[in-house]
Amino acid sequence: MPAHLAFDVGSRSLIVADITAHRIRRVRLEGNTTITCEVTTLATPEATTTSSHVEPSRPRMTGLATAPDGSIYVSFSGWMSGSLLEYGEEEKGHWIDKYSSDGVLIERIGAALGDSGRKGLVDGAPSQARFDSPSGLAVSPRGDLYICDAGNAQVRRLAARPSRVHGGPRGPWVVDSWVGSGERGWKDGRLSVAQFSYPTAIAWDSVGNGVIIGDSGSLRIRRISKAKIDLWLRELYPDTAISELVDIRRTRSDENLEIKRIREQAQELRRMRHKFKSEKKAIYEQQYDSKMKLDSEDEAMTGKKINKKSMKGIMKKQWRARAALQEGGLTDSSEMPDELGVNEMLI
Repeated sequence: MPAHLAFDVGSRSLIVADITAHRIRRVRLEGNTTITCEVTTLATPEATTTSSHVEPSRPRMTGLATAPDGSIYVSFSGWMSGSLLEYGEEEKGHWIDKYSSDGVLIERIGAALGDSGRKGLVDGAPSQARFDSPSGLAVSPRGDLYICDAGNAQVRRLAARPSRVHGGPRGPWVVDSWVGSGERGWKDGRLSVAQFSYPTAIAWDSVGNGVIIGDSGSLRIRRISKAKIDLWLRELYPDTAISELVDIRRTRSDENLEIKRIREQAQELRRMRHKFKSEKKAIYEQQYDSKMKLDSEDEAMTGKKINKKSMKGIMKKQWRARAALQEGGLTDSSEMPDELGVNEMLI
């Protein structure tokens, strides 16, 4: 069953991880006008006979990526016999293998060759580092490998340390915990404090010069750029949407339409708010004019002068009290606390 894909630009071929057949295969595209495909098996991960099943056990492939030089990275997690994950063997087989373009095993990252590859969280040299359920892989244009360490809720990086000599060669390759505090969550922010739930998919963003991560545990798409992680899109199924998301990032047409729609909604809300305020002001002025007219008639009849400035303040308080009653779902002033003075102000 083909489960993981990666494209090798140099050889114009598609690299496929067939997880049930336990094979890494190459689909080579040939021709310009008429394209033909040639399928070959590059490598078969090593097997062991310790299984109680008839079929030999092999490490379970969980991720795939190609490097600019044509080499192939494959991540593994646990052991499988045929199409079944072996019970009790999920603690072993947590590593990444590096193959040459013709399928020769070059290096193992996360365990020494012949080691069981028990899961853990250790940085350092490739053979000394430890992972817990490594899955999605991505390679930057300069050749650095980014690893979704799902069990540790982190994104790890295999990169060369910078040389102490200015302009000199890059130093030894090491694995470090690049992003994630190690605590499960989906907190945004700087790389050292950001949180993942269960990152399983990753892709290099050539436009934004960063990486896009599918966090399966929180069903969110995260983006890392300029030493900061943020939430890009949410409530998606990231394992299946990551490639489509990269296409949206490149064209930006759908993103621009969504931004335009949100702006139109915001403008409509502002218009409605302004209209409501205008109507509210008109009602208040109408009530105030009516009250002043009645007060003028009372002055003419009784000869007693009324303080209109004070009356205007009382009217404002009455209007606010009525608005508070309506917002609280109350229809009777007796339902309001007496200490607010509403019962005395309402007409």
